[in-house]
Amino acid sequence: MLRAHDRLRPRIRTIDRQYNNLEKVRDIDRFITSPYDSTLRAKSEDLGVSDDSTPLEEQIEAQYRRRSEPRAPGHDVSRAIRAERHRACQEFLRDLEPLADRTLLEIGAHRGANVPYFLGWGFRADRITLNDIRPVLNEAKSKLPVGICVIVGDAARLTIEPVDVIYVGMVFSSILSHSDRVRVAAGIWPLVKPGGGILWYDFTWNNPWNRDVRGVSVHEVARLFPHARLASRRVTLAPPISRQSPLWLYRVINACPLLRTHRVCWLQKT
Repeated sequence: MLRAHDRLRPRIRTIDRQYNNLEKVRDIDRFITSPYDSTLRAKSEDLGVSDDSTPLEEQIEAQYRRRSEPRAPGHDVSRAIRAERHRACQEFLRDLEPLADRTLLEIGAHRGANVPYFLGWGFRADRITLNDIRPVLNEAKSKLPVGICVIVGDAARLTIEPVDVIYVGMVFSSILSHSDRVRVAAGIWPLVKPGGGILWYDFTWNNPWNRDVRGVSVHEVARLFPHARLASRRVTLAPPISRQSPLWLYRVINACPLLRTHRVCWLQKT
């Protein structure tokens, strides 16, 4: 038994260090999520918040060119993280069932990797629309199920008929300019049918090692969509910890909600 504990000791020390780092990130989040004070805005720019004068499409394209994918958690942990997120999403959508009768728009769809999950939840392909500001979505169109509509362009300028659900996953954290966040939020809210909503998944803490993203607190989500009825749930164990954890340890640590760095939100239009 002592030997097993000795083998785990280096892993526990690593997790302790990652937790301390996350505490520092939380401190950064306190000042960067208040974009109205000129002093704090200057600090935000030091951490990578974009100049509002740069077109959003150019910002996003530059961020993707610089981006490098971090090491993913183990297969079992990745699957558990994904299942937790999907359970939260499906619980928020329960009042809209059957989903086969509903329409869905995904903002920031990239290559359409979420389509199998949407179909698994119950949406029909011919009622799904994908949008991305980058033309990479057009390149993936031929590999998508028949019936899915693809629209490339700025989400704030979409002119489609309102839908029941808009899914925005890891979108607003990539929009570094506060004015662009406000503009996109104002542009997509009219695209939601009454009784429907925006299904949101994003992280809330800043990552000081990645200047191309900025966390979105639940309070900022509420400010971006002031007319929505907001419900949210903490999900996704902090990636620096989950990458170091086997499945059994992930389950133990993930039981602490404060160590979950993302939120699934349901922004309902009444």
